[in-house]
Amino acid sequence: MELINSQKQRRNRFPSSLEKGNEGENLCSRIFEVLVKRRYAEAEQKLDLELSLDPLSEEGILSWTELKLCQGELDAVIERVGPLAREYPMNAYYFLSQVLLEVKEWDDDPHFQSHIQMDYDDYVEQVGECGAGSSDVFAKIGLVSIRRGMWKTGMSYFIEAIKAQEKDHDGPANLIFLCDKNEYELRSYLDCLPLLEDEPPDEVIELIVKTICILLIAYEDLGICEAWPVAVGLANRCPSVAEQWDDLSTLFDRFCPRWVQIQRTDGDVALVQARMEGLVPSRLIC
Repeated sequence: MELINSQKQRRNRFPSSLEKGNEGENLCSRIFEVLVKRRYAEAEQKLDLELSLDPLSEEGILSWTELKLCQGELDAVIERVGPLAREYPMNAYYFLSQVLLEVKEWDDDPHFQSHIQMDYDDYVEQVGECGAGSSDVFAKIGLVSIRRGMWKTGMSYFIEAIKAQEKDHDGPANLIFLCDKNEYELRSYLDCLPLLEDEPPDEVIELIVKTICILLIAYEDLGICEAWPVAVGLANRCPSVAEQWDDLSTLFDRFCPRWVQIQRTDGDVALVQARMEGLVPSRLIC
């Protein structure tokens, strides 16, 4: 089956809650897609331009770090990122770049392999604290974590990005599934996410659909660019999802019709229904 083209938006989208609509993409999300396709020369060209215009570009440094780690140029990362991390110790983007370097070094050393996940989670928690609740920082952590196969960590931070983004604008409703009311549901979902690392897609299709649902709300509704390439990549792993990509109504209705609730002034409704209802009635999907 032909892979989903990440440049083509879905036909039946979640409406945007943002006044200016969806931002489309940013440097990190563009570089992520290029690196997945191993088009390193293209990534280098984009990043050379970005860093020539702004040598301290936070997204530029983080994306450049990812490129150099893919190319195995650890010494170059040490020389460039090390001084920045020391000079700006509270900069979340430089700190995250330093963490990615250390994870790569740990990955190559059998002594560290048994506790990489634990150490990584501790470090990115500190990165998040440096970001002072920034949705963008949380989204970057989510993106780089999933790139390394750490789905539970990655989606946890995408959810934090959603929570932070919703605080900054008047969306259609608060996502109560991110709060106490659906705490058990959310914890159960997150605990299952490591299955995405090992199980065949057809065995975990419900988990895939729920994950894509959250990622598309993050991107299409709230403009969190980093969620889009992750959603596309996950959908491309599962033919039954990819073939319905333009309109996922049937899959949402099958796997998450009552999954997690959102509180509104007129009572609680299901997540997907609330995200469509009343905004674009002609495209109501549940």
